[in-house]
Amino acid sequence: MAENEIVQFNPVSLMPRTFNEKYQMSQVLAKSGLIPAGLNTPEKVCVALEWGHELQLSPMVAVNNIAVINGKPTLSADIMAAVVKRSPEFGGIKWIQQDDKVAECIITRKTANYTEETHSRFTYDDAMQAGLTNKDVWKKYTKRMLKHRCLSYGLRDAFPDILAGLYSPEEMESVIKTDTERNITSEATATVLHETVTENQQQAPKDEMSEAVQFLSRITTEYKRNLAGQPYQLAMEALRSNDINQIRAMTKRVIDYLGRQGIEVA
Repeated sequence: MAENEIVQFNPVSLMPRTFNEKYQMSQVLAKSGLIPAGLNTPEKVCVALEWGHELQLSPMVAVNNIAVINGKPTLSADIMAAVVKRSPEFGGIKWIQQDDKVAECIITRKTANYTEETHSRFTYDDAMQAGLTNKDVWKKYTKRMLKHRCLSYGLRDAFPDILAGLYSPEEMESVIKTDTERNITSEATATVLHETVTENQQQAPKDEMSEAVQFLSRITTEYKRNLAGQPYQLAMEALRSNDINQIRAMTKRVIDYLGRQGIEVA
């Protein structure tokens, strides 16, 4: 190496490679008291690290930005954007409007064969309907909260293969609130919020859904030993979701995961 050559450090290289190594790190982090309170067990920390590995995040970025809410891993809109921007298919985000009434943007995805534009919009009226505007954070930072909600919706719609199964913490807290940390969401509000989450799920023809389910089921059954632990559990969760976007995205992740082990899935 030349005397004046600058060494490029990649924080992602600090991520443990094997499940056992991740769990050992999780035990240390869980006891440290230096990570978010929601990651209060080694198992939750390990899930955050596994998701971080899949998303190519460093360990500390993963545990400080992947929150486990209602048993689901969540990712902030800012980190979603950072993850997506690393994709070679990311074509940019154009903001049409961004104020305390409306957040609206267009997210572009480019491949060698096509360019796709995804339109995302979230308004203050949408926030009121979802019962969000009475929260202190929404009262103080309305413009930013609208931006985050609009951005997380749009990024997941444009890049479901990268962000499948991940919601922002605010979205997941809105869907269902735990007894121990906050009041139970009213039945009427929960219904509206459930519709808000599910409206973004692609309704696929039965034959396409069946084919997707059968393919992922075959892979997980045939290579169960190689997927032991969190990868297998995440694949099972995707199959139970009945969401073709999530199933297809998890299929890609499983194939990539097996590929890193030298296994080529036919």
